[in-house]
This record gives sequence, structure tokens and C-alpha cells, in this order.
Amino acid sequence: MRDISRIGARCRALYNVVTTKGLIRQDTCGIITEEKISLLGHPRLHVDWENGVSAAVPPYSVEVFKQSGTN
Repeated sequence: MRDISRIGARCRALYNVVTTKGLIRQDTCGIITEEKISLLGHPRLHVDWENGVSAAVPPYSVEVFKQSGTN
């Protein structure tokens, strides 16, 4: 079963990330919209970034902020 606890959470890029949609600069914030496994078996977070880019990034490249209302 897939863990969906991070979907809808805010996050920020820990460093510059090059994606197929463009560059995500360090400290850019966004909202996680989906978690999935790539065809090669690597986990990916799909994020809608505040700079208008919507792209998949590796989970280790972002810091997920604690969602309000959770313990």
C-alpha cells in the first residue's frame, strides 16, 4: 500500500534540481501532488512549484514541512 501522508504537504528544494521541465532553484517552495515509483524503480515526488513548474523530483532533494493538525 502506498503511503499518501505527504500528498498536499508543502516542501522546499534543498538545492538546485535539474528536471525535464527546467531548473528548480534552491529554497523554491511547492506542494506535493503525487508520490510514485519511476519505471526504473526510483521513488519520485511530483511537486507543483511556486515558480509555475510542475515536475517530479527525488525525495531526498526536498524538505517536507510538517503539516498543521498532525502530531
